[in-house]
Amino acid sequence: MKIITLGTGHGDATVSNASSATLIECGGKYYLIDCADGTEQRLLQAGVEPASISAVFLTHTHLDHSAGLPNLLKRFIKFKHYGRLPEAEMKCYLPDMRAAQIIKDWIKLNFFWEYLQFFDIANGFSDGTLSLRAFPNRHLGENGKSYSYKVSAGGKTVFFTGDLSDDFSDFDLAEANHCDIVISEMTHFPVDKALDLLKDLKCGKLVFNHIGDPYQNIAAQEKVLQQLSGLPCPVQFAFDGMSFEI
Repeated sequence: MKIITLGTGHGDATVSNASSATLIECGGKYYLIDCADGTEQRLLQAGVEPASISAVFLTHTHLDHSAGLPNLLKRFIKFKHYGRLPEAEMKCYLPDMRAAQIIKDWIKLNFFWEYLQFFDIANGFSDGTLSLRAFPNRHLGENGKSYSYKVSAGGKTVFFTGDLSDDFSDFDLAEANHCDIVISEMTHFPVDKALDLLKDLKCGKLVFNHIGDPYQNIAAQEKVLQQLSGLPCPVQFAFDGMSFEI
């Protein structure tokens, strides 16, 4: 399994960090966790044809995680309809199925729509290459559905926290434990609130993604890494375009 953190920023893109999108490659297939504005271009920069993505999984519908989806779907539809990738199939898994009609109507205003496929991520996903389970978190409170994801492929497992609540208490330690990599957001909570849970985390590596403004510089990141130096696993910050394999 290969992972590329295409966009590692938060709600507002900055000079150093684009908004959320993470690419997973395994078994000759490509999958996306979140799809912020600009994801199409970042996929091209990574050497991946955006229309060839097999499935897109949104953790929640905030625009810094979803605004790039209509453009990605438009490209897929064009490539499929005009025969450039006639066998392509792109499935979209949504945390809230109310978004399906909104996206479909947006696409219909500009292009064909009959190739669109939307599914409820609460039911999970498996295609024989990669499987995904969804775990509700409290990032949106009473305002909507938001999920963490556990992804498995080729005997390896990655836990994506998605965006969490501001006290970090919805970090699912039981599901994160014993994963090869845990990819956690680093925007919505102070580090000291995460320490009590993270000190019991047993995984191959902890990677911080979705990085808030205070942490988008080397000095601040080094301070956090020092605070977490006692954890039983190595810790690092992601950056746009970072690639690693497990």
